Amino acid sequence: MGYWLSPTLLALLAGALLIIHSGYSNAHFRKFLETPEAVEATKAGISFTIGGWKESPPLDVVIEAIVGLALWTVGVIAGSGRLLPVKKGPGDRQSISASEARMDFTQFGHRGIALAKRLRSIREKEEGGTPSSRY
Repeated sequence: MGYWLSPTLLALLAGALLIIHSGYSNAHFRKFLETPEAVEATKAGISFTIGGWKESPPLDVVIEAIVGLALWTVGVIAGSGRLLPVKKGPGDRQSISASEARMDFTQFGHRGIALAKRLRSIREKEEGGTPSSRY
């Protein structure tokens, strides 16, 4: 089989078409709910949605969207190819702990010293003592 007739591509296309169609059906249903016939039927107690909620789409639209998502997911996973193992390169001889000890994200300009000074001054005010000049 050629690439254009592969089951992966067919699953992707079928899933995408089902998702697009369920979106279109939901938009069409929303417009239908605004018609006078639907308003009268709702007043008479006829429910068009799941559980009677006006916000929910009809059951067939929900099922169509779920089936489309499942087909599209199967197509993406089947078409992704073989997964390769993660290996170190020939120049990577460091252990994991050595590679985690890099200084890329180390911050030296944080609020720790200023916060410690402020807490110390608050404690000294509460105790009635004089401020110290440790820092």
